Amino acid sequence: MNRTRRIIAIVALLTLSACIEVKDFGAYWAKGTLDAELAGSWKVLAVDDADKNPHIGKVYEAVAKNGSYEVVVPDEEKHTTAIWRYRSLDAGPYHYLLNNLDGKTKGGILMRYEVTHSLFSGTRLKVYYLETGPLATFMEATHPKVRSFHRTEFGGMTIGTLDDAAFAVLSSIPADAKYWKFAEYYKKMK
Repeated sequence: MNRTRRIIAIVALLTLSACIEVKDFGAYWAKGTLDAELAGSWKVLAVDDADKNPHIGKVYEAVAKNGSYEVVVPDEEKHTTAIWRYRSLDAGPYHYLLNNLDGKTKGGILMRYEVTHSLFSGTRLKVYYLETGPLATFMEATHPKVRSFHRTEFGGMTIGTLDDAAFAVLSSIPADAKYWKFAEYYKKMK
């Protein structure tokens, strides 16, 4: 397996282990849009001093193609390889990435994000993962009839089909660190 493919596999595995897997985006994939703020080159930053992300310092490029953004990374020969495709979806006060890993399946992963702007630090992208234990407690208390979310054997969360009920849950999760883990950090380069 060449180095680029190993990196893609590692990124995909790390992403899947920390995010909500969605088996089928359903009608919500078509409702996803291209958030213009996500286009361009993004450099991976450390979330904090303890961050061991092996991709810190790497630059990814988000390029609009066929109604989605393709995230590409140059390989050793300066070619670019698309490593995933995504659209943006607004749900309540949040922005989510609908991340279709291979462009062929109906599903992928779901992550919350926000873009911030600062005169001193420039444009930054923060990505948050849901804390699945507190999410399960929240859902039992506020959305007990929603059946589209399922716990995985590894403690994660899966959505069968992203339907209106699942969308209502995503729209209503409190903006509290108990539910959201600040997990990835990027600086816009251009």
